[in-house]
Parts: sequence; C-alpha cells; structure tokens
Amino acid sequence: MAIETTARRRLTAVFVWLIVVGIGVGGYAFYRRVTREKLTEATGSQGPVKAEVVVRADSFSGYSILRSATMKDLLREQGIKLVVEDDQADYAARFKALRSGEVPLAVFPINSLIDGCARTGESPASIVLVIDETKGADAIVAYDSGVKTIQDLNHAKARIVATPNSPSEYLARVVIADFHLPLLPEDWLVKANGAGKVYKKFLGASKTDPTAYVLWEPYVSKAAARPGAHVLLGSEKLRGHIVDTLVARREFIRERRDVLGVIVR
Repeated sequence: MAIETTARRRLTAVFVWLIVVGIGVGGYAFYRRVTREKLTEATGSQGPVKAEVVVRADSFSGYSILRSATMKDLLREQGIKLVVEDDQADYAARFKALRSGEVPLAVFPINSLIDGCARTGESPASIVLVIDETKGADAIVAYDSGVKTIQDLNHAKARIVATPNSPSEYLARVVIADFHLPLLPEDWLVKANGAGKVYKKFLGASKTDPTAYVLWEPYVSKAAARPGAHVLLGSEKLRGHIVDTLVARREFIRERRDVLGVIVR
C-alpha cells in the first residue's frame, strides 16, 4: 500500500511538472513571437513615418475601413501613420476638436456637420470623401409589448433614446416629421452618448414602456435579437438621409494637400 501511494505521488508530481514546463514553453514562445513582430514592424521596409494624421471617429461599423490593417499598411508604405481616435460618438466634442485644430480630420454624417456649422456659425472643414450611405445600419428598435408600431409613440409617456446631434437623433426627427405623432411630448429625447450606452438603456428598460431606441450597428443586430424586440424602422427605408463623410480642416487641405490626397486615394 505504501509503495502504491509513493508511486501515485511521483506520477502526480511528474504530471504537475509537465504542466508547469508546458506553460513556460508556451509563454516563452508567445513572448518571442510578439517581440519578433514588434521588431519586424520597427525595422521593416515600409520606411520612416513622415506624417502622423489623427482622425476622430467612433465604433460605427461603417467606419471600419479607417481602422483596417490594410488601410494602415498602405498608408505606412507612403510614410503616413493614421491614428483613429474613438470619441464615443460625442459629435459636439468632435466638431469642437476639428474647429480648434486639435485634429485635422474627422468623420461626420452630413446632417451632423451641418448642425455643428449652424450652431457655431462657422464652417471650419470641407467634405473630402463620401464614406458610405447607411442602408439599415441605423435603426429604431423597441420591444413589441411597449411599442409595436411607430404609431404607439403617439403617447404622452412615449420617449425615444438616442445619441444627441448624431444620425440617431436625425433619424428620430425624420420619423417624427413624417409620421403623425401629436401626443409625443416635447421632451421626447432621452440622451445617451453612443450606441453602446443606448443599448445598455435598452437592456435595462421595462419591456412594456412606450420607449424606442435609436441605434447603429453592431448594436442594431444585438438589440433586434433580444427576446420580444423588433426593428420599427431602418435607415434603408429613408434613402439619402444619412450619408457618412470624411471631412478635413481647410488649413489642412491647403497646407497638407499631398498627405490628404494619399489618404483619400
């Protein structure tokens, strides 16, 4: 019995040591790979960075081209480093940063750009590229038991949760203008910065409240997949309303036209 116990302990010890050695070897291999990738990036044939350009955007899937590895690699070959800063869809702050010169480039739906210019009385930037026109990437979502149709928002207690000064608010206002909702109160807008925060409110809400939520992808799909939820209206039904663009400060266009040309191409 004592011999069997000793043998079992030895086997257990060997097994434990094998696990430890395996973890150590795996960790070392991972460290070597990461170090090698950093060394390759630092000493590759792409050449030195001649210009670093910051663009303000957010997590909307339509802007993925700006965040893509392909885009970064192609620009790096031309000596340009593109830095995409996520401002959580704070359009007012984005416009302010563009206006002050804090950033030379930003992404704006046309309606949000016009709104910023109207509020400040200035037009500090110009559209240099149309990125996309949303066709379902923005949508109004609600729970069936609370809002089955748009007309259910014609209620004194109805509310719409959306990101202010964004395509979300614009989509909501288009719906209000196109549908007859006289009982919807003047304070219908519940503000939440970014589709992620709107989605959190959606998850924590009562399913019987007369409340709708304006989201953009990937949160539209996430919300619509929840039990009892459905899309009231998507941007594919409102063609020509929400168009995303890349805008550049006028000074940047004048002074760094060469760099801007490469980015746009």
